[in-house]
Amino acid sequence: MSPVRILSLNAFLRPPGINTNGCDYKDLREVFAFGSSRKSKIVKAAKAIGFTYSATTPGIGRLISPVDAGLLILSKFEIRSFFWKILPLGWYADRLASKSFLHAEILLPGEKIIHLITTHLQSTPPSSKDSSKYKKIRDSQCKAIREYIYEFIIKDPEIHHDPILLVGDLNIDGRASHDSEYKEIFQKYFSEFTDLLLKPCSREPLEAQLSNVKICDKMLQTP
Repeated sequence: MSPVRILSLNAFLRPPGINTNGCDYKDLREVFAFGSSRKSKIVKAAKAIGFTYSATTPGIGRLISPVDAGLLILSKFEIRSFFWKILPLGWYADRLASKSFLHAEILLPGEKIIHLITTHLQSTPPSSKDSSKYKKIRDSQCKAIREYIYEFIIKDPEIHHDPILLVGDLNIDGRASHDSEYKEIFQKYFSEFTDLLLKPCSREPLEAQLSNVKICDKMLQTP
């Protein structure tokens, strides 16, 4: 089986077109359906270049957060099922968005399964003088994702051996020169996981610890 390549990107609905760039799945965030028809156009354009399958969060948010989560997974391989769940309520501008995670069960060649989970967590506004409130929200959101992974994937005897790949925008600076939030979150909730981005990024895909899975670090480009 050839290596699988993945692109993860905050799109903000700005790209006018989609190029495969050799990737097999694309994990997109900020693909909001609220007040826009571009999400459906992206899915249609993706199908035309081989991304036959898609999974997305609903286009309608909750009552107190009218904007949808904006999560979208595009795949060349069959998405057997997908599930989404709303996370604890955000704050400031993020209160308007229905912060969620999206879990897609993807069937790879050779009858192998990978569980791809994407999310977009609470951000800290640049103007904020006290980030503690936003850190607490991110912590609660990570806790909710961890509880789901352990309850519905790892504890399931039929699928607990399948690779799980958590991607997305955690809105946490993981660089060693910054504060310890990323390290604390990782150790607290995802200590059994392997951080695939610890080694420096390069032009080549980063080799993953998961069998036959690679991360595609190339940016989305227009045709």
